[in-house]
Amino acid sequence: MKTRRALTLTGLLIFILFLVVKLPASVVYPLIKDSIKGPDLAGLKGTIWSGQATSIELMNQRFQNIYWEFHPLALLTGNVGIDIDIRDPQYPLQAAVSTGLGGDELEAKQIKGALPAAILQQIPALALLRLSGVLHINIRHLLLVDNEPRAAAGEILLSEGHLQQPVKTLLGNILLTASQQEEQILVKIKDQQAPISIDGTLNLQAGRKFNFSAKLKPGSKANNMLVGMLRNFARMEADGSMKIQYQGIY
Repeated sequence: MKTRRALTLTGLLIFILFLVVKLPASVVYPLIKDSIKGPDLAGLKGTIWSGQATSIELMNQRFQNIYWEFHPLALLTGNVGIDIDIRDPQYPLQAAVSTGLGGDELEAKQIKGALPAAILQQIPALALLRLSGVLHINIRHLLLVDNEPRAAAGEILLSEGHLQQPVKTLLGNILLTASQQEEQILVKIKDQQAPISIDGTLNLQAGRKFNFSAKLKPGSKANNMLVGMLRNFARMEADGSMKIQYQGIY
């Protein structure tokens, strides 16, 4: 009797799941959006299982032409797996994302594409800066726990970066390389022939703590106003470079 009840319940759950995944995304997503804290999606087509949207709003930026595909086998291990493909003409991005049914952890692999540098303003420690340029993304692995990065490996290249506020000036190309070091994320920061050369390290620790240290050296094309501002926070070295150290919460 118990076996029959278990089989009946299992069959009922599979039937309900089948109905849900076959329903149009335009019907299902508005019903679950608030409960899953989902982003704003417009022009939904297809199903929750496999569909597309004309646009999505993420980090105060809107992207076009979003496609997704769920992996049903991931549910057998208690996870939700999804491939995301943003085919935005200016900022394309692809990633394989998985999360537990509890939603506390989110893991992303093979994140490749481009994002506007303006999204960095969403980081509280950078909120006063206004940046432009393109972030070229090649992240092999990223793990978030309660929206806090706990593991990362890959590279981000800021291309044609410009600072718009508090001073308008060219930053140039800057490469960030992330790796795991025990329980910390270590980010190496190195310019690629920028007006102000930078050789620095950013350590991201549990509890959203960070420790930043860098050696900056202005070149002949460096913005004098920016150099003057940096000197207020730096220790001057004998070779004319500036040493900056800063720690806090991001």
